[in-house]
Amino acid sequence: MKALMVGSLATLMHLKCMIEFFLHKLRKEYPNAGEVEIEVTEVGQLGDRRNLEAYIECFKSHGIKVALDDFGTGLNNFDAVFNYDIDKVKTDKGFLNLNNEVREVFFSSICSITEKLGLDLVVEGIENSSEIVALQKLGVTTVQGFYISKPIPFKDFVSSHKNSLGIINEENIANCIS
Repeated sequence: MKALMVGSLATLMHLKCMIEFFLHKLRKEYPNAGEVEIEVTEVGQLGDRRNLEAYIECFKSHGIKVALDDFGTGLNNFDAVFNYDIDKVKTDKGFLNLNNEVREVFFSSICSITEKLGLDLVVEGIENSSEIVALQKLGVTTVQGFYISKPIPFKDFVSSHKNSLGIINEENIANCIS
């Protein structure tokens, strides 16, 4: 299986003529669109709300998942969570720097909200094992950050983790990098 994350919907929206080209290339390289996710990085910079809704609907109609990145900063807030058809919320790493009590309230609340809305949640910015342990206790199940790995090509990840816990077997590796 191949996977692709496109970093910014804003870039594509500012180049409207690029969207059809992007979708054409995407269908060619990733026939299973469910393997593709596009991140909305700053709702406020994307202009007209109706245009953003139309772009999100366009991508979702092609099977592309939509993630709200850097949740809790700028205009990527609850308004965006409640009013756009997104699949995933990715919290800004700054929330890990809150004092313990506030951090606990924030993450247990956002876990509950995303679960009740049927959204996936990713906590970004993990830099040590104590953050993982604390977040697990609050209900967080998916994390991302340099403690886990710096960004690397998928085939390199598969090669370096092929024996980890027996999760990735030879058949899966062949499917991932072919």
